Amino acid sequence: TLTRHLTAHIRAQVRRRGDRILEHAFRNEALRNARLAAISQIPQARTLTTIAAFLSRCGSSDPDADAQILFGFILSLEYQVLLGAVDETLIERSVGRLARHVLGVADS
Repeated sequence: TLTRHLTAHIRAQVRRRGDRILEHAFRNEALRNARLAAISQIPQARTLTTIAAFLSRCGSSDPDADAQILFGFILSLEYQVLLGAVDETLIERSVGRLARHVLGVADS
């Protein structure tokens, strides 16, 4: 299911804690440095394009907007997990609600 795949992705990402911390630090520094901001847009644009294409195939009526929502949600949830502010059950419940209520995916 989509929930299971997204939850597994988030867990896999945060297992690489050092990489995720570096990525978040880079994103924050890009807010202050125009050169870094331009560089940070390259992988983000690729990721958003890939997510939008997937959501389009899933029947999204606005895949670009849904990709923004999904990408932002994943980054935020990863950040919260890194801080230790989210437990395992909340990850899965949150992802399930996103799939059902925002993306409109009936996920079982």
